[in-house]
Amino acid sequence: VRGAPPAVQRRSNSTALSRDMGRAESTINQDAPAVKVFNYYITGVLNMVPLDDLNAEQLDECVHALLSSYSDWLCNTNIPYNAAEVLANPRSAAQPPTNFLKYTTLKEYLSKAINLVRSIIPRSDFWNDTETLENISGAKFEKACRRRQQLKSNNFGEVSRIGLYMRTPYSTHTGDDGSHWINQISAEYVCQEMFKNTINGDTYNSWAEARLALVKQKHAVGRGGEPSLITVPTMSYDPYLQSLLVPWMESKTVRSYQCPFVCNKECWQTDILHAFGSYVVCAKGLWRTPNNKGKISPYLLRTLSTKQGGGKGAAWITDYIRKCLPSSMPDEQKNRVSATSARVAGITEMGIWNVGYYPSHARSGHAVSSNQQKYLDRGHIHLTLEAAKALAGWTNHNGVVSPPNLACLGISSTLMDRIVDELVLNSFDEFKVNGRLRPFLYSSIASLIMHNGDVQRDTGNAANCISLQLQRVFHKLNVIDERATSQTVSATLELFSSLIRSDFRRKNPDFESLTSQSNSVQVATSINQIGSTVATIEQGNAEGRQEIRHLRMMLEEERKVAQAERRENAQLRNTVSNLNTSVNSLQRTVKDLSVYTEAILGKLDRMGQWQHMPPTPHDPRKRRAVDTSLESPSLPAAYEAEDGRPADHPPDRPEDRSSAEVMQEEEVPRLDPPHRSQHSAAPSVPQRSIQEAILPNANAADLDEQHGGTKLEDIITTFSQSLARGNEISSLAGVQPPQRFKDGAKYRHCIDLLDVSITDEQRAKLKTPLPASDLQAVADEISKRAMLKLNELLVVVGISPPKRATAEYSGVGARVAKFKTKCNEQFQTKCLKTFLQQQSSRDSPQAREPSVDDSSTQQAEGGEASVARGDNVARGDNASQARGDRQAGGGNGAILERGQRTIFQCQVPRRPVGQFHRVGPR
Repeated sequence: VRGAPPAVQRRSNSTALSRDMGRAESTINQDAPAVKVFNYYITGVLNMVPLDDLNAEQLDECVHALLSSYSDWLCNTNIPYNAAEVLANPRSAAQPPTNFLKYTTLKEYLSKAINLVRSIIPRSDFWNDTETLENISGAKFEKACRRRQQLKSNNFGEVSRIGLYMRTPYSTHTGDDGSHWINQISAEYVCQEMFKNTINGDTYNSWAEARLALVKQKHAVGRGGEPSLITVPTMSYDPYLQSLLVPWMESKTVRSYQCPFVCNKECWQTDILHAFGSYVVCAKGLWRTPNNKGKISPYLLRTLSTKQGGGKGAAWITDYIRKCLPSSMPDEQKNRVSATSARVAGITEMGIWNVGYYPSHARSGHAVSSNQQKYLDRGHIHLTLEAAKALAGWTNHNGVVSPPNLACLGISSTLMDRIVDELVLNSFDEFKVNGRLRPFLYSSIASLIMHNGDVQRDTGNAANCISLQLQRVFHKLNVIDERATSQTVSATLELFSSLIRSDFRRKNPDFESLTSQSNSVQVATSINQIGSTVATIEQGNAEGRQEIRHLRMMLEEERKVAQAERRENAQLRNTVSNLNTSVNSLQRTVKDLSVYTEAILGKLDRMGQWQHMPPTPHDPRKRRAVDTSLESPSLPAAYEAEDGRPADHPPDRPEDRSSAEVMQEEEVPRLDPPHRSQHSAAPSVPQRSIQEAILPNANAADLDEQHGGTKLEDIITTFSQSLARGNEISSLAGVQPPQRFKDGAKYRHCIDLLDVSITDEQRAKLKTPLPASDLQAVADEISKRAMLKLNELLVVVGISPPKRATAEYSGVGARVAKFKTKCNEQFQTKCLKTFLQQQSSRDSPQAREPSVDDSSTQQAEGGEASVARGDNVARGDNASQARGDRQAGGGNGAILERGQRTIFQCQVPRRPVGQFHRVGPR
């Protein structure tokens, strides 16, 4: 090689070198896998340039180190049979290889690597050291290769992992807020995203379980999937150290050691207490269903415990981690984040935070590279306690960490247990009252309460799963503290949170006090702590001053905006004042007009009342008896037959009847003043308020529903509750109907028709609570009766009823409206004719000297006039007796039963009875 051209001296091709060895093509093909593995070791493990780009002169200086390290790597690494395919497509955690190369193949790979390096640097002094070559590929190499595969590393072909450190210097709490994704790759960010996805009672998605598994693996610096081996019966709580003790079992060596866990100094996302509390409260982590033998599963993590072996547990955690990574993160970088990332970050953090050699090795489970390995008591709690505190963010590794507690709240133990038992569904005796793990459960619930405000602020969601559960339990148990700012659950939770946080900070100053026995190391450590604290305070002060300047600028801008708003408000107040003045002026004008209108109406009343004309004689024998077969009010007397014609046959012409008959058989409705009329302005009460006053909670479930029945029977069933409370059907006209009754006028016409059609028996039934079937039957009966009544009324006024008519409110309302309009026309015609007849009869002798027949006739017809005066005197034809308390006559202005609304009230202006004719003394 040294005699070769300069280009060849600088760079030698491995394929060309294998050919230069003088081997056959078949041998060269067999050498290719060995060359690829050796090339991967140089590039992937040693981070050197590829084998084809190696400089021979530089390689000459490190031949011994290169081959020795390669020999150690071969005998301590599980290399798959399909190593070339694994290198071409790096394996995922879900498909780990199971078949690996044995000693014979590994020895051939090492020999080929030695021959390859020898061909590149044939004159190196290393080749003359036979003893060293024997140590590299001799008996020691064979012994190491024949060890169990469980004792070897499985990281062949893996890309370098991105560590999931506790938090990054620029970590955010709000997720994808525009910052670069590299600033969000931390255990804090991933755990917070897992918490955001947690839903109360959702045990299928297992987000709370995945968060607890990741936090436990992070604090234990364990391998992915090892949290699946934790069982509740083996867990314990140390009251002196106030920490949870878990026998951590290594999945690779099946060896266990005591692993204490302490709470975080800050950062609730990766706190072991908060993660455990979220798991048992939101995901029912301590609830188990017994099997056929009455036993329950002892594993703490239910879903993860079913994925033991074969790397399934690590793949399960890795899948959840990658789901929580920022969306802006490239897929190539996402593949570098896995469950192993937590272990990478944990070992690095212990080195950064000056954790001792033995505590860090004992915490991660790695062997100590000396003969002390066999004598090291890994079951001693204090061996890894220093590492546990460092991983939890504490500066003083020698002090005792006191977890949050509920005792500082000053509440009774009974209430404390009720809160815990209401929050946690538990099947394990260890977590029940007086159980050995009950204090750890208390601390977990205290952590949830203490960090409640932090969780709401960091997640931006006040209705997160933990806050909702806490509010539910406090409401149910009526936990209200008098010391709170207000007597509400929210204020009580804020008070409890502040009390627990104050007690937690007071008990954990995170500073090691110096004494007279302190050595120089402790003094130096304390000084370093003071310097670090002062530097942190100064940095915080600088940031605070910057924020204050920013706030001042914002306040100045807000001040300007507030001034502009005050000026605008002043202008608006002036505008409103002017409008109030205009409204007051209009109200005075309306009041004056109302007084003027009443005066005019009074004059019109006096003008109509001064005329006193006796009625035209009439033979009462011509009046036919009223049909009393129906219980409902009969047809108005103005439209009953007088000459023996059928009752359902309308009169030919209103002009055929005398004016006295018209005036005695029809009551002219009273005309109310405008301010008392139904069409006048209603009081200033909203429509919905009127409805609630008339019918409290009327049809609350279907008040605004647009779908449903719109027939007459549907109106009755809709307001059945109101009718059952004693309200009349007529009162429904003032109630806002459901939206499906879009035409309010037709709806009120239907109410009028139902009011005149219902019988006393039916009215009594509606005033009592009825089953649904009976209520529907009564409603159908009333609807059919109303349809028959409407057909009779239409025939009376000369309108032909439809042949096929349904009870839909729109059609029924339209027909009632036609009936009222027709009544108005006939009523006005009759009133005009009667007035003209009275004017013409004033000068007649009969009007000035009434005869005996006239007086008898007047007495015979006096029943109708008595009814108009409210005397309830029966008519001569016993019509009042047939109708009960109903008024006998009245025609278009007839007042219905018990003073209810008339069916013509909305269209016909009512005038005082006797406006055109008055019977009896004034």
